[in-house]
Amino acid sequence: IIGTVDTDGMKAIKRWLLSRFFIVYTEPVEKMNGKRVIGEDDYLVFTTWLGQLPKKAELSDAVTKRVEKFLKELKGYGNTTKAYVLLKKLLITTAVAHGRTTVTDDDYEFVMKWFKADLVLNALDLTPGEVRVIKALPESGGYMLSELANELGVSKINVLKVLKGLAKKDITDVEEDDLWIKEWRLTEKGKGVKKLLEKYKV
Repeated sequence: IIGTVDTDGMKAIKRWLLSRFFIVYTEPVEKMNGKRVIGEDDYLVFTTWLGQLPKKAELSDAVTKRVEKFLKELKGYGNTTKAYVLLKKLLITTAVAHGRTTVTDDDYEFVMKWFKADLVLNALDLTPGEVRVIKALPESGGYMLSELANELGVSKINVLKVLKGLAKKDITDVEEDDLWIKEWRLTEKGKGVKKLLEKYKV
């Protein structure tokens, strides 16, 4: 099980939760009262495996450099402290699950493959809906509210709500011309955020 919990917490997981995990990801044949259940042998094998895992793992110098590079790209666009804490937990948990006491490049690749979008969205404090709006806005010029709503296929009210939320994060702003036509654009920060989203394919 890969997640942001330490192995001590994993070992304390209640029996019923482990059983649900097994039933979802395996097809146990034992039945009790007509329901599939996890056999005692399978349960003991799994909990014994958990007990044999290392208690903790440290980041190697190579992985530390990769983490620093990733955080440097986020600097100025999001919460790098939050990203560091989440990334470190994922890396350590992955290494421990592989039975290692040192986080390797393979562990880093695994985490970035499966949790990259979560890491970027958490660091940038963005929702999937906000990402859609950012990606729809051009890097130069802008869209009127009705144009953006049509582009995304959602109501103007919903798009406006998202745009205002992004404006509070200094990612979008609105310009009004002499005819009172309002056009929503990406700020300089917004353009940088969009490039990050494209780079990490979020």
